[in-house]
Amino acid sequence: MLSSPDVIALDPLHLVVDTSSGGVPGFEARALLEASSRIHVEMATDSVIVAIVGAGSRLDAGFLVDALHALPELDSKAPVEKVRQPIILPPTGPRARDVREAYFADAEVVPAAQAIGRISGDTLAAYPPGVANVLPGEVITAEVVQFLQATAQAPYGWVRGSVDAGVNHFRVLVAN
Repeated sequence: MLSSPDVIALDPLHLVVDTSSGGVPGFEARALLEASSRIHVEMATDSVIVAIVGAGSRLDAGFLVDALHALPELDSKAPVEKVRQPIILPPTGPRARDVREAYFADAEVVPAAQAIGRISGDTLAAYPPGVANVLPGEVITAEVVQFLQATAQAPYGWVRGSVDAGVNHFRVLVAN
């Protein structure tokens, strides 16, 4: 993984666990760990959880491993879907203004359908993973709107920087 040009370093205190290999979706594993063991993970997707282990806390790591082993096993009679569709991130819209200029420009809040083709005044990031999908000054595309709304509707998904939880409105620059 470190051989990828996008990876600078790994944080050994963030444990990424692929729960799908055991037949438990990440969102379900998160809920089960919270309910059965009072373990709260930082984030979950449909196939993984990310747990944080405190520095020097071997007991915490052992408790997590035991709780993971106690998760219900996949019903052997149930069909197993081995192929997962990768999440396709939409391309960013073209940059129409400088980030700083757009951030401080006069803006208005409009419904999502009216935001398409307009210039964003906000930074919007789908979580997980929390990487920006829209920056101030970029043109908002239909694909980005659909992706952000789908993220907001997913279990445990949300969009940081959004005007509302459902991403039904966007802050855009006032048209001149």
